[in-house]
Amino acid sequence: MHKPNQLPLSPTQLTVIHALATGSDVTTAAAAAGIHRTTVHTWCRTLPAFAAALREAKANHVEALQDQLRNLTNSAVATLRAILENGAASEANRLRAALAVIRAVEATHPNRDIPAMGDFERFMNAGFQAGHEQAALSHTLAATPRNAPCPCGSGAKYKRCCGSPAPPSLHNSSQFITSGGFSQ
Repeated sequence: MHKPNQLPLSPTQLTVIHALATGSDVTTAAAAAGIHRTTVHTWCRTLPAFAAALREAKANHVEALQDQLRNLTNSAVATLRAILENGAASEANRLRAALAVIRAVEATHPNRDIPAMGDFERFMNAGFQAGHEQAALSHTLAATPRNAPCPCGSGAKYKRCCGSPAPPSLHNSSQFITSGGFSQ
């Protein structure tokens, strides 16, 4: 089982190994076992059985986490599929799901050609053009004289509609006090 000149690990050492393997730092692991942290460092340097058991425990913990991640990935893919295939889901949610799938494929297979990517790019370009139209409208609003009719089509003057400044900020009390807002 163990080499003749190596003693089996104590329960305290096993407690420290478990704590370190599951993500605790040395100080926290030592405190959980009721020892000083320098003792843990000494064990790592001088006891090959302790160091080997710690490496093995960490590797086992990483493997368990990877298994859990694979299970979660399968569940996530099923959820994305349900959103994409659900006609009642909003277009925004379906688009987010589609983008998540595309990003995952790009991250795992960067050189792979994604099917229907041309349709996606056309959709994104249409949104980009709509953004340009919105920017053109905001430029028009900025150049509109205050007493002219508002370009948004409301029929009100620009200064009473889209050109009205935002209400004063209530959280900036010093500005409110200096403007005569409070009487003391």
